[in-house]
Amino acid sequence: MISATPPLKIGVFSDPHFLSPELMDGGKALQDYQHSIGRNIEKLPEILDATLDELINQQIDVLLIPGDLTLNGERQSHLDLREKLLPLLTRGIKVCVVPGNHDIHIPSPVGFRGNERYAVESITPEEFERIYAESGYNTALYKDTYSLSYVTDIGDNIWLLGIDACLYKEYQESSITAGRISTETEAWITGILQQATENNKKVIGMMHHGLVEHIMYQSRIFPQYLVDDWQRLAEKFADLGMKFIFTGHFHSHDITAYETKAGNTIYDIETSSLQSYPFPYRIIEIEGEVMNIWTHHINVIPSEPELLSNGKENLQQWLERFIRRTLSSKYPVPEEMLNEITEIGTEIVVLHIEGDEKISDELLERIKSMFRKIDIPVDINAETLQLDFPPADNNVSLPF
Repeated sequence: MISATPPLKIGVFSDPHFLSPELMDGGKALQDYQHSIGRNIEKLPEILDATLDELINQQIDVLLIPGDLTLNGERQSHLDLREKLLPLLTRGIKVCVVPGNHDIHIPSPVGFRGNERYAVESITPEEFERIYAESGYNTALYKDTYSLSYVTDIGDNIWLLGIDACLYKEYQESSITAGRISTETEAWITGILQQATENNKKVIGMMHHGLVEHIMYQSRIFPQYLVDDWQRLAEKFADLGMKFIFTGHFHSHDITAYETKAGNTIYDIETSSLQSYPFPYRIIEIEGEVMNIWTHHINVIPSEPELLSNGKENLQQWLERFIRRTLSSKYPVPEEMLNEITEIGTEIVVLHIEGDEKISDELLERIKSMFRKIDIPVDINAETLQLDFPPADNNVSLPF
């Protein structure tokens, strides 16, 4: 009896922002930094261990990590992360990474000791490729000579195209959040996609920066989280045959479909940061003409049984501080209105981070009331206030 070929099973997590335990001691300097950025640096090693254990138990074939592997490019963090990936590699799981804006040439990476921060080493692009040689680069069929982009075969006639759009060559006093694909790298990508078509290969992309908008007006409000010239590139890549690209960077859990003028569709599958609520990873199964996507969460770690609920509370508190501080520094908003905008804004952002945003009737009425109070004549409803672009974000089947 001939058994059917099992589906290709892929795991994805993004933006772990891993800091080596050797570079932190839980002191005041670390606690203050965690409070300022609203992320769980101290718990991430345990969260990462739990995620990798679950991925091994899920018997994945491939693991994708779309960048921001480390907190701020610390050499020791990269080395320790490589060690954490070894159990997957020794089991024959193919691991593929690309850099994020926090991984290479960071001007002033630090460790945390007691009340102080201290300087540590960063890495170069060449070191990144050497450290992660077994995570995509040594198995590459083709490499771009202008960036750390590469192509590798992940099975079932599927090529993974890892795209490096980070601007670390331009870093001076700090890292740059925005991303750009150079003219040379774009030409290389074009050639790869054309070659894939000629060889009957399907191409899945992976890039740190978003390729398409995931919220209304993202290109106006948060342009640095989309790759430069995103709309033209999305049209081009989709029309050249790329149907899926896995991204991170924006720390939200969202899938958006973009249809080109020629009628081709590309799905940008963004995965939220593993370092903060809701601590997600994805499992993807590709079988025949279908891609099935499921979302899982790390709910518990040994040192924190209430990780998920505590993580949500920490996120909400940080968002409230951030929104309030941002508004009050730019606009003379009365205290009562400031409180209302902060509460609504926090609720909306948490919904987007979780994915599959649903506007409740109560939330919609609060938004309408807020607009009336600030004398903005906007006729909105659940359809016009589009918090979530299709398709579903957490669990969905897509045509492959």
